[in-house]
Amino acid sequence: MVLNLVLWKAQVSRILITGTRDRMSLGNYKDTVMILPPLEEQCQINSPIETIAEKLAATVDYIGQLTHIRSAVSQGLLTGRILLQGGK
Repeated sequence: MVLNLVLWKAQVSRILITGTRDRMSLGNYKDTVMILPPLEEQCQINSPIETIAEKLAATVDYIGQLTHIRSAVSQGLLTGRILLQGGK
């Protein structure tokens, strides 16, 4: 996130009002300039992150499917609907 960037934190730390909780006045907030990379560079940075997020979502979905299958097989074995061959 932009707010976690070192440059942003350094700029904000100079204008924070410290107390029980750090805060910033609305005037200071409006006057603060955020330095962002060009949109094309932001897209280049975000592209691999989106790919990883998609792979993670697919993996989580696959794990959910495997969990469902495992539960169904376990239930079938416990109820006797599924019998193992070769067992004595």
